Amino acid sequence: MVYAAWNRRVIALLLDLVLLIVMLLAVYAGAKLLSGTAALSFSIIGYTGVAAVNFYNKCVRMGRTGQTWGKQAMGFGLIRERTGRPMGLWWAVIRELAHAFDYLLLGIGFLLPLWSPKKQTIADRMMSTVAVVYPRPSMVDTTAGRGVGVAG
Repeated sequence: MVYAAWNRRVIALLLDLVLLIVMLLAVYAGAKLLSGTAALSFSIIGYTGVAAVNFYNKCVRMGRTGQTWGKQAMGFGLIRERTGRPMGLWWAVIRELAHAFDYLLLGIGFLLPLWSPKKQTIADRMMSTVAVVYPRPSMVDTTAGRGVGVAG
């Protein structure tokens, strides 16, 4: 098991944050083009949609696969140490809430992976999760014992 490097984790977080910020700005800009009740309705629906997409990415998706879109792009994911599998929806929700402890210490909790043997944040330690590099899909079909042909 290869633990994901801190810089890889930071880039994945930034990718997820950029997606969130772009969506928030799109709703804000759309609401500015409207006025009155239309702007209010658009804002409520838009920001609810942004929250739903963020919840899907950070909790549903990460709970099922261990990966947010940012983590997937960076080739790693979160697994529970005991099982070696993704943590599931409710544990992912609790882990997101546990990040409050990382912030509580002025963000130092997010720096712990720099010197922690398992490269864990405080939330990771609380939830018994580790960020591990996911193997890249290969061109070899291991179930059949022979290579997969590639056209070209």
